[in-house]
Amino acid sequence: MDYIHVLHENSAWTAPLLAELDQRRLPYQDWHLAAGQFDLSAPPPQGVFYSRMSASAHTRDHRFAPEYADAVIQWLEGHGRRVINGSRAIRLELSKVAQYAALQAAGIATPRTHAALGREAGHALTYDINTNTNYNPEAEARLAATGHSGMGGEGGMASVAAYLGRELAAGRYNDDLVNVA
Repeated sequence: MDYIHVLHENSAWTAPLLAELDQRRLPYQDWHLAAGQFDLSAPPPQGVFYSRMSASAHTRDHRFAPEYADAVIQWLEGHGRRVINGSRAIRLELSKVAQYAALQAAGIATPRTHAALGREAGHALTYDINTNTNYNPEAEARLAATGHSGMGGEGGMASVAAYLGRELAAGRYNDDLVNVA
């Protein structure tokens, strides 16, 4: 049997999606990537892989989870697996410079910003915009309460679960890699 594989490091953010997958009786495997190991010489399982990784993992004492997730995603993509929110998405998640470059390339204005690394790099004032699109329980509740819909006429995690179910049913496991930002 093929599965939807949910990659994450935050069970609280993932619980609503897993509940939707359960409700729809969609087969899934929960890949908690706060730490772990995998065999680079072994092929990954078949299925659709959906990444919910966040650069804020360090705030939950999962300091190296994004880097570990990136390694897992490289392994998956290297074997031609379908990864939604794959390597490009995690690179954007991990780099404000990459985020600003992508926003500017799309014609979206960004505030004047200086990139700096290290304490001796200078004391430029910076302004940050929130480009994090991870799970927000308050927004999810408001979406459900107002009946607003997302993909496929459903709202929030229901729309994500429906999309993943369609991908699994269509057998789109090894198509071109997909990055949904």
